[in-house]
Amino acid sequence: MFSKSKHDEINQQLDMDRIPNHIAIIMGGNGRWAQKRHLPRVAGHKQGMQTVPTLFSKRFITPMAITVIT
Repeated sequence: MFSKSKHDEINQQLDMDRIPNHIAIIMGGNGRWAQKRHLPRVAGHKQGMQTVPTLFSKRFITPMAITVIT
């Protein structure tokens, strides 16, 4: 997603006292994603589930102290 230097630069600008340790994600658009590709809606939901870990890799979560993702 970001280069290591860009990632470090962003982390230095954050106020770590204001970062929550629990975040929730509302997955929207997975059904439309699948429909555009002429796939069943469940295929979109499956793709969404596979995408979440890439968005919140350990490289991002660990430095941020985010311990729970719902």
